[in-house]
Amino acid sequence: MPLTLVHDSEFDLSVAHRGGANPKLKHFYGFDPAAKFQMMTPGSTHVFTVTGGDPAGCSVELDMPGVVSFLNPPEFSSVVGPNRRGTIPLDGGNVGTTNLILKDKSGKQVDKIEIRVVEQREIKVRFYNLVDDKNRQGVSLPDTDPAFQIPALNQLRDYANRIVSWQCGVSLGMTGTGVLRNLNFAQDLGNAIDINQLNIFSTSDRDDAAGFHVAFAWKIAGGHTNGITKSNVCLLDASLSGQKREITLAHEFVHFLSGSGIVNMNDHDNQENDLLFKIAPHGIMLRKDRLNKIRR
Repeated sequence: MPLTLVHDSEFDLSVAHRGGANPKLKHFYGFDPAAKFQMMTPGSTHVFTVTGGDPAGCSVELDMPGVVSFLNPPEFSSVVGPNRRGTIPLDGGNVGTTNLILKDKSGKQVDKIEIRVVEQREIKVRFYNLVDDKNRQGVSLPDTDPAFQIPALNQLRDYANRIVSWQCGVSLGMTGTGVLRNLNFAQDLGNAIDINQLNIFSTSDRDDAAGFHVAFAWKIAGGHTNGITKSNVCLLDASLSGQKREITLAHEFVHFLSGSGIVNMNDHDNQENDLLFKIAPHGIMLRKDRLNKIRR
């Protein structure tokens, strides 16, 4: 196996919830090992290491100074894990693209990682309890159900950010206190809600400070029954809980980020471990093409 640069860390959603390791629910903080691509933000730190053999005598360089710098001098002697040697700590500098190039002791290039630095962004989110004129509502007891109080909604947002922002640098921030707000529609939305019939601008209950509107619904029409997004409005099935709710919100948030205002509901990725895989359950990875689509 040739000497290869790999990211030294991984995020496992299951482990974060104090469960057992789950290979399907992992990402590598914006690193796509297949495409040899890393996305990061200014001020963020990512550590690479070398696998595939003994890197003694190797060196690394960056071909575009100023985009990324070495936080500490790279070294290739420490054992950091099974078949992993050395530490190459990178510090995000300025927006742009550079390459981390690994050379063997003869000076020959043996591996290269493309690194893109993007600005950190925040989009304000508002969570709603969807209510229609037939007194249907997504959350039956919005004032007392623990799953829809501020601490639970903050946790939902936090874990969605761990999935999405820790890969692409775009996070969800709350408006106001983050309390659930009733979103009242003066119409019969039906037993299953068609998002194409939902006009958020027809209700004065919308939060104009939010850039992303998430409404908990009693049932969603069509084939996307866990969640669906159109423009900057997302419906989430109110019965979802735990990791399923977090992954669904993250999935829908990335649909919004990928659409530039026009969401293509058929815009999915093709690997089961991808966050944007079309069938649930799926993973949480964002790969190079998706990362660049979000940050185009």
